[in-house]
Amino acid sequence: MGVDILRILIWSLGGLVIVMLAWRAIRLARLLEKRIEEYDEKERSEVERNLFAELSELYSQEPPKRGDGKPSA
Repeated sequence: MGVDILRILIWSLGGLVIVMLAWRAIRLARLLEKRIEEYDEKERSEVERNLFAELSELYSQEPPKRGDGKPSA
């Protein structure tokens, strides 16, 4: 009985991790697509040639924290 509960917990956590990673990948793809649309033709072709660098830059940018206690300006 205890082994079954542990197995269900492990599968549930594994599924949650997969969903979180997929959500993150989709979000990064949308951000990259949005950024590429803002570029002109020359910049767009340059970014499309070096997508990994652009994705790395997007990934390194931290989203703004919510509710950090500081008043908004």
